[in-house]
Amino acid sequence: MFKKYSVFAGCIFLAILLAGCNHDKKYAENIYFHLEKSAKQESTFAKIQKELQQSSKKEQKSYETVLAQNIEDEVEISSTIQSAKKENQKQSELLQRAKKEFNSAYAILASARTDVSSIKNSKQKEAAGKLMKLAKKRNLKLETYYQEYALSIKINEQLYEDMLKNDFSAEKLDKQIKKLNQQYMNMNKEATAFNKATKAYNLAKSSYYHLTDLHAEEMKQVHT
Repeated sequence: MFKKYSVFAGCIFLAILLAGCNHDKKYAENIYFHLEKSAKQESTFAKIQKELQQSSKKEQKSYETVLAQNIEDEVEISSTIQSAKKENQKQSELLQRAKKEFNSAYAILASARTDVSSIKNSKQKEAAGKLMKLAKKRNLKLETYYQEYALSIKINEQLYEDMLKNDFSAEKLDKQIKKLNQQYMNMNKEATAFNKATKAYNLAKSSYYHLTDLHAEEMKQVHT
């Protein structure tokens, strides 16, 4: 009688364990789906970032040409300043688009929090929670970077307006350049922080996938 009871109890325990595994697998699948959907959304963000870099280089080239005073014709000087101003305005528009795409990607990822909180396995829950925290940190770092970028655009816009009006002295120009250089230093600092956060996020993502033991091919079958 006692032996039968023990076997029956063991079967119940095993059934509970299996139910827990299936329970967590379902949430792991949902989290994977959100992570990969977010990553796909970020690909658009990455393309806009490349456009931003290209526009910035074009602006920098025109800006340096004017500062070097390699142009003597006033019409050509004005045209070069206008070119720099145009690229500066283009970056303002691209910046808004990039923010929108990244925010959309983060929103998709953040929607997996409910699944994370429902995980029973302590190690998986901890790994998924860490991933969410790093995603949030990454989002905040990018937001700070874009704030600095927007400020640099504003400073450049005023500089080009002053140049076109011929409303600046050597002292004023020097002051503006120093202000811009400091702003670019701030941007580089935030860009480095964002890249560092991205690296940590990618490592945490890889560790989480390994921990759940759900491979990419299996996940594709789940969501196709």
